[in-house]
Amino acid sequence: MFLIDNRKLKFMSVCAYMHNEILIVEEAEKKDKGEKVIEDKDDFVRNTLLSIKSIVEEQHYTYDDMLILYVRFPQIKKFYDSIEETIKKHVKTGEGWIPALVILSVLQEFTLRGYKQFQFIPFTDAIDKFILSKKANSSKYLRVAGDIYDSLTKLQYKRPKNNNRKSS
Repeated sequence: MFLIDNRKLKFMSVCAYMHNEILIVEEAEKKDKGEKVIEDKDDFVRNTLLSIKSIVEEQHYTYDDMLILYVRFPQIKKFYDSIEETIKKHVKTGEGWIPALVILSVLQEFTLRGYKQFQFIPFTDAIDKFILSKKANSSKYLRVAGDIYDSLTKLQYKRPKNNNRKSS
């Protein structure tokens, strides 16, 4: 038996959300939709994202894995939804944004805060490649990452009281 606390569930929710974003990016790439964000001649950024995807899948932190855990830990939905709400505060509907840069920034933030799953991912190099190539506003994405971390750490969840217990 293993214990899962809310801190771990929050991190797993972040990983699941970012994994889902990678899947969306891959699907858009296959269908040749969207704007090509970066000329990545050596596929460095793409390979970095694929490494992240692989780590999340190996750890069983995907959206499908969260659906399984949801049965025992309903707070996962609240944590997962909080991530999307935070992103929507910073990125308005119809406004251009770079999902890969959000993924890299958010997971870098969690790694800097002590989460070891992605410690060998070269986040800074990948983010720098975006900034130099696309002249993207990195401060916006770093602010999103910091806000996601802060909002999740502050988010409290209290398990509803079960009034259906039988007294003996």
